[in-house]
Amino acid sequence: MRRSIVFFVISLLLGGLVNPSIVQASTQDPYEEFWEILWREARLVGEAESGNTTAINELIENSKAGAENAIIISTQTWQTLQELKSAGVKLYYTEDELKEMIEEIKAKGLPQETVQALKNEGWSDEEIEEFEQYLIEHADEVKGDFNMSKFLTDFSNAFIRIAFKYNSYEARALELKYWKDYQSKPGDTLITREIPPQIAREWISFYRAYLFEGIDEKLSTIERLKAKEVEVIKSNPKGRDGHVIIRNSNFSIVFNKFKRIPIIKCTYWWNAIKAYNLTLQVESILKAQKLGNSNPELNYLLNHKVVELARALTAECYGDGTTPIPKPIITIPKPPKDTDLPLNDQIAREALMVGESEGILVIKAVRVNPVEVTSEYATYQVEVEIEAQNNAVYDINVEFDGTSLEDTEKVGMLNKDEVKVIKSTVSGKVYGSGSVTVAGTVKITYKSYRGNAPMAIQTTSMSKKTTERTYEETISLKDPVDPSKVSVTLSIDGDRVEGSALTFKARVRNDNEVGISGSCTLSLEVPTSGTSRSSYQKSESFNAEGKSTALVNFGSVTYSRSGTYSYVLTCKFGQHSKSVDGEFTVRKKSSGSLGITTVTITPNLPRAGEIVTFKVEVKNSYSSGRNVSVKLFIDDVEVDSTSAYIPPDSTKTLTLQWSAEGGEHSYEIKLYNQGVKVEEKKGELNVSSVEYGLSGWLEVVPNPIEAGNNVSVIITVKNSENYKQTLPIELVDDTGNVWWPHEDYYGVNYSISNGYLTIYANKTARITATIGPLTQNTTLILKIGGRQMASEDVKVLGRVNWLELSRVSCNDLVLKVGGTLDYKGTATCVVELRNPTRSGVAIELDESRVLSIDFPMDHSNGVITLDTTTTIKAGETGNVYITFKAWTSDFTAFARYWLRGYYHLPVTIEFELKMSRGNNFEYSKYEKYKISTQIQVKTSDTIYLAVSADIGSFFTGGEGLRGIVVAFKEGKRAKTVWEIFKVAQAFIRGILKKW
Repeated sequence: MRRSIVFFVISLLLGGLVNPSIVQASTQDPYEEFWEILWREARLVGEAESGNTTAINELIENSKAGAENAIIISTQTWQTLQELKSAGVKLYYTEDELKEMIEEIKAKGLPQETVQALKNEGWSDEEIEEFEQYLIEHADEVKGDFNMSKFLTDFSNAFIRIAFKYNSYEARALELKYWKDYQSKPGDTLITREIPPQIAREWISFYRAYLFEGIDEKLSTIERLKAKEVEVIKSNPKGRDGHVIIRNSNFSIVFNKFKRIPIIKCTYWWNAIKAYNLTLQVESILKAQKLGNSNPELNYLLNHKVVELARALTAECYGDGTTPIPKPIITIPKPPKDTDLPLNDQIAREALMVGESEGILVIKAVRVNPVEVTSEYATYQVEVEIEAQNNAVYDINVEFDGTSLEDTEKVGMLNKDEVKVIKSTVSGKVYGSGSVTVAGTVKITYKSYRGNAPMAIQTTSMSKKTTERTYEETISLKDPVDPSKVSVTLSIDGDRVEGSALTFKARVRNDNEVGISGSCTLSLEVPTSGTSRSSYQKSESFNAEGKSTALVNFGSVTYSRSGTYSYVLTCKFGQHSKSVDGEFTVRKKSSGSLGITTVTITPNLPRAGEIVTFKVEVKNSYSSGRNVSVKLFIDDVEVDSTSAYIPPDSTKTLTLQWSAEGGEHSYEIKLYNQGVKVEEKKGELNVSSVEYGLSGWLEVVPNPIEAGNNVSVIITVKNSENYKQTLPIELVDDTGNVWWPHEDYYGVNYSISNGYLTIYANKTARITATIGPLTQNTTLILKIGGRQMASEDVKVLGRVNWLELSRVSCNDLVLKVGGTLDYKGTATCVVELRNPTRSGVAIELDESRVLSIDFPMDHSNGVITLDTTTTIKAGETGNVYITFKAWTSDFTAFARYWLRGYYHLPVTIEFELKMSRGNNFEYSKYEKYKISTQIQVKTSDTIYLAVSADIGSFFTGGEGLRGIVVAFKEGKRAKTVWEIFKVAQAFIRGILKKW
């Protein structure tokens, strides 16, 4: 019998569709039990974190119960879906069909069969009437089609993730129970990485069962491995971050069945808590399969988790400095009489090596990038950064599933240690007011290589694996930054030959009218010992004014070995980010060199419109000829290039040209060999504009100078006309202040009287003027006849501030459980400034801004508020108020804040003020300030809400998730069917919006 889609959803959440024949581990309704376990977990986490031994033991047991409960619900949901399919129930509804159902309910009320089914579930007439009214009131929220099959699959998978979350709480409780005193990490030489012999037998037993045995044997062996891990944890010293120190392990290695070679005593540094957590996750998957969850995706997830577990079981072995040894087969005590497990066979070898030999795909980051933002809606794009570790991976399928977004992208293959960014298509429009929240999942299915690719493709079913990551992001609809007007590029400077240091620089080009600030992170593949590679990562901040480009220097990295290496550059600014990825090749080293010896520029004082010639002398000292090219860049734009063949041990001059434009310019000449940049030369050109047949140049000596000192400005003016000219002349700065002339001058070819220059036909005038004192960086501009002829920047060291920092304080950051599952709050910092000058200083708020905030929590851009003092009198103080929002999704951190009642975190804020001063505030400048202080973090909500949100974060659908949290915050502890329904309402509302 067919029932309405809404009733299917309601019935599912209430357990109403579950057939009694479906296996249950408890006589209690699993949905009712879910809420009871959840709230008990919330109470126990807080008490356990405070050191309550009884609570720690109870938390271990409750977390086990929570995982079991989630597994049951996941399995029941999956089996319900299979029953519906077998019964021929309609599982896909179009938007029109859904609306037709709602209209029918409006006209006739709920179908009688639905009413009776609800009554059978214990609903009262009043509750059914409220349900009916709810559907009618929210009819307009039905948007798009509804795929019931997909919804139930996602719901089932979500509870597997909830089981994993309970697994992590159990592992944390185990850490709280046994980690009391810490010992340092071994300081000896790292000999190798391998699975310690104390747990090797149990691991090999499980791995053999995983490959060849049925579900019962798999569960039995994983439970024995779990018990052995606990035994090792209990009996060995503890290190920080969940590590165990296993000392004085004296064992032998077997290279063949006849020869045993003794090894030195080894001290292991093993992350036991990480391994225990992953062991629990593998067990959860197997338990779901045992109960009847036949979702094939569980097999792919299991394959991925087994490799993750093998990696976590692998420990660092430290010794007294002997030479590293090949990977052994470990000879450990003989097996019990009831087992005939031989250890020196191929399966044992494979088990001990799989954690380092089998390819595994790791999701390094998932980013949500707004694409189009208006006052009514936003579109976005999701990008996932992935890395192949241990070995190559192939046949990669990336599924993006989220708010108004469904997309699939494919990647053929990733080599070991290769990093790549995969981007989704642009989403549909997501409407909202003020902001919109988008959520979803990135699921990646892939296959692995084992051994030397491509000859080691696995042919077993274990080769296919799945990993996934959820995301949720709030996009502000009031953002003045258009991300399409920001571009990011990476330049690699230096000779790309093995043994050379390469310098990496990012350029962030901002074509918006407003400035942006943020940070760029560069991830690089780098060579290590032997043929191995590793990842290198570095982050630097940047600030790009409107219509400008910021240069971010990551420094140099030496590439000791030739090969092709990958990189990923990600720059974040506000709610946006930009990423680029690619590869570069380092070639083998050969004797000789190739480089630029000299650059000659003519004319040395160019005028606008003249052709400037760059003579580039290139020397090739190799024993063979080289094909080279040189490129000329003016202000980062390529303007000319040429190529040539340079014979062995020879020098050749190449010519580049540029039609000069007035003003100051930077130039770069880059030398390339086979498309790889070898060297570059940089410099600056000051090109005079030509007006009235006149051209002019400026030279400042010294430059830079100490604050408060004068500079000498050498002014050169050339008259190219055949007649004498008289025009006004002045030297001003970038704020319009006139610095020169204030007196008359007389020379052989010129005279200056009352601010007018007279220069004779076809003559050149050179005048030296003294300017100062200068207290800040200044741009001097030469104007003749009101036209700008030349300019020069003067750098001033040790600037004198118009306003000086006096005192800094920040209010408490009170964290609350937010509507998007983050624990969030708003911080306000007050910066007191003193005016040391003899005149008042005005602060122009509309052109002042926060440049960057360094704070160990996720946070928004800072804002200078209207509470700021706008005029500070001479000798007095005023306040600048800066606010920013901060949040964290790290429950452990939130628990620490809650347990202490307060917590201090460091904050560094850099901001820029536009100030003016003078009798009529006629002088103005920008001044940057940097402050560092601490913020006291407090919490206002109880730990119950935090844990509820943490567990709830693994439900699918951001809208429904927020509804569940709202229900939690209203205190609806679901003991009755009606209370469960009230929580389910919010979830369904979100689901209907999403589909």
